[in-house]
Amino acid sequence: IPRDIFKLALYGAQDPYNINRFDFSSLGIDASLYSKVGLGYMYQINDKWQIGAKAKFLMGYANISSKIDKMELGISRQSWTLETDGVINASLPIQFNTNEDGSIDASSVNLLETNELISLLYKPAGFGGAIDLGATYQPIKNLTVSASITDLGFIHWRRNSLSGSMKGSHEITELIDYTVGDSLDTEQITDMLTQLGENIINSIKTDGTEHTYSTMLRANFYTGIEYGILKNSISFGAVNRLTFNNRRITDEMTLAVNFRPLNWLKATIDYSFTNGRWGNFGLGLNLRSGIFNMYILADYIPLS
Repeated sequence: IPRDIFKLALYGAQDPYNINRFDFSSLGIDASLYSKVGLGYMYQINDKWQIGAKAKFLMGYANISSKIDKMELGISRQSWTLETDGVINASLPIQFNTNEDGSIDASSVNLLETNELISLLYKPAGFGGAIDLGATYQPIKNLTVSASITDLGFIHWRRNSLSGSMKGSHEITELIDYTVGDSLDTEQITDMLTQLGENIINSIKTDGTEHTYSTMLRANFYTGIEYGILKNSISFGAVNRLTFNNRRITDEMTLAVNFRPLNWLKATIDYSFTNGRWGNFGLGLNLRSGIFNMYILADYIPLS
């Protein structure tokens, strides 16, 4: 979500005489619904090295992803003008009508019939594969260094798929006449934002035929270190995660304290440096009984 959206919401049009321009080019969406089946293998090379790998088969049900080259909103006292240039790929269980120019009629968008939605369970919209790779190294007793990469793979979408281009200029003229100190009419605001959203949807033009495409998963690269004390019943650890999300890379660091008072009981408390917020504590509890392993975990627990 680009910062200019918040700039527009918080400050509005700052210059009352000239057109104010807001850049939404970094606005994007990348969402997928899929299930996976995996088979993993772990091998102990020696008393210091251990490696592992997992192969995963992916079944995709829905996806939408975008690549926006330009999206600018120009604001004046008379109108709002939205200029767009980008591509959206989608594999969605929806039906819609198109206008004469090939643009999608936003008011006609509806979900498919129930039986067609259920059919996605045994006839997925896409198939793909991914791998996980990892290794641990123990240079001295109770000290472990680790590295791994997960979800390195893709899904190829071929059902309910379409590709649409967003290119053109769209104008909104039903503006809110507002002076500082006046009460806001929430219905007017909702109508204007709805019109803006419909304009974005209506700017998507498609030829109505299915176009297959592929999307990458959001791969994660982890590096970690852990040191145990008191016969390893307590350990202190740090994990860094790099997430590769489309064309962006985000970084997150987590510090943790792990407790292993009994062979069948483990607990964890951690803190993550992410989101620019303080409420990033996490808690975890792990119980093991024979071949069964049960756990409950929660991260980003709010402090207020």
